[in-house]
Amino acid sequence: MASSYFKNLIRLNKQVIETAPMYFEVGISERELLQKIKEHFADKDIKLRLAFRPIIAFGLNSTKPHHRASDSRLKKNQAVVVDLGLKGQGVMTDLTRTFFFGRKSKKFVQVERAVKRAQIKAIQSMKASVPSNIPDLEARNYLKDHNLAQYFIHGTGHGVGRKIHQRPYLRQKKRMTKSDVLKIGQVITVEPGIYLPGKFGYRIEDMVKIKARGVEILS
Repeated sequence: MASSYFKNLIRLNKQVIETAPMYFEVGISERELLQKIKEHFADKDIKLRLAFRPIIAFGLNSTKPHHRASDSRLKKNQAVVVDLGLKGQGVMTDLTRTFFFGRKSKKFVQVERAVKRAQIKAIQSMKASVPSNIPDLEARNYLKDHNLAQYFIHGTGHGVGRKIHQRPYLRQKKRMTKSDVLKIGQVITVEPGIYLPGKFGYRIEDMVKIKARGVEILS
C-alpha cells in the first residue's frame, strides 16, 4: 500500500494544499481558489485527479465539516480550511490543512495548538491490535481537558485505500468487532477538528500506516 507511487501521491497532495495561500486575497471565492490551485499545477503539466469533491471553506463556512466550495468570498482575518485528496493507480489520498488569512486571534492560536496536540495524542496510541476507538478517545480526552471536546463533532479518522472512506473508523461505537481493530499495513487518516459556532473551524488531517509498534507517518 505504501509504495513509492503512493508516497509520491501523498507528497503531491501536500504540495497542492500548500499552494492555496499563494492565492489568498480579499474577494476571491472558494470556487475561484480551487480553480487557481488546479491551474497552478496544470501550468506544470500535472493533471490532478481528485479523489473526492474538495472542501474549501472560508470564515463561518469553516465551522461546517463537510462544506463544499461555494461562491463565498474571502475577507481579512478569516480561517481557511482546505480538505483535498488525489487518486491514481487504485489508491487515494486525503489531507486537510487550516490556514488563516490575516492576523491570528488568541482563540485561533489556542484551538490550533489544542487540535495539533490532540492529533499527536491519537497517533501515539496507534499500533497493530489496538481497538479503533482508542485513538478517538485519546484525542477527545485531550480536547476535553481544554474545554473543547463539545466542539469536536465527528470521528478522529478513517481507513483509506481503494475507497476514500473505509474501515477501520476511528470513532466511538457501542459494540466493537474484529474489523474495528487496527491491523498492520492499514492506511488511516487522523483528523481531529474543532468547530466554534459563529466563529471558525480548525481541522488538520494526516495519513499514517499501521505497524506492529506504532505507525509510519506518511504525510
